[in-house]
Amino acid sequence: LHTGHVSIAKSVKNYFNLKKIIFFLTIKNQLKKHLPEKYCVRLKKANKVLEKYPGIFMSDIEERKSISYSFQLVSYLKKRT
Repeated sequence: LHTGHVSIAKSVKNYFNLKKIIFFLTIKNQLKKHLPEKYCVRLKKANKVLEKYPGIFMSDIEERKSISYSFQLVSYLKKRT
């Protein structure tokens, strides 16, 4: 998560008058061979950054449900609605 992600999320949230924006932290970026930090460390850092932004959250659903690909996440979310 970097400032660009947060900036876009804030803009989208305000423009569309959304109550919340949810980021999904991936277990492993398929485009990277090695991740610089463990998942739990990345999640903790992301949550710390997002504390300052009401209505913008980080989800750990991919890790909790062992989801590796976006199509799996979309399928899982569709089943919940």
